[in-house]
Amino acid sequence: MKSFFNLSLVQKFKVVWDIVIVSETAEEKQKKVALSSYLHLKAVF
Repeated sequence: MKSFFNLSLVQKFKVVWDIVIVSETAEEKQKKVALSSYLHLKAVF
């Protein structure tokens, strides 16, 4: 029972960690897209 609890705790942590990583990378992608579109607009005008 104790080992099962530890396992579920680790799994929960992994899920939370994955969510944090995904949200961070999504934010980074957004920044890169915004930056590249800004540079593109500057190059066009």
